[in-house]
Amino acid sequence: MDDAAVAEETCTMLDGVMGEMVSTMLRMVATTDLARDVARLRRHDSERVCALATGVVRSGGRPPCPVLPLYLLHWQSGHLASPSP
Repeated sequence: MDDAAVAEETCTMLDGVMGEMVSTMLRMVATTDLARDVARLRRHDSERVCALATGVVRSGGRPPCPVLPLYLLHWQSGHLASPSP
């Protein structure tokens, strides 16, 4: 596999992980204890998850377009590590 193919495959995997983060955050925002859930996401090991949590909440649950490409919302979740309690 050449370098371009490896780079493309890596980008595809990273896109999937980012999409999973968004799906996870949107589910968390929809729960009944928003303040607790957002606080947990802000303590997540991933800086991206922490930043995206703030962006999703500020946008009212809609993707913050300048920060987060809309195509990320098309990915299914299930592989992202849970936030720390």
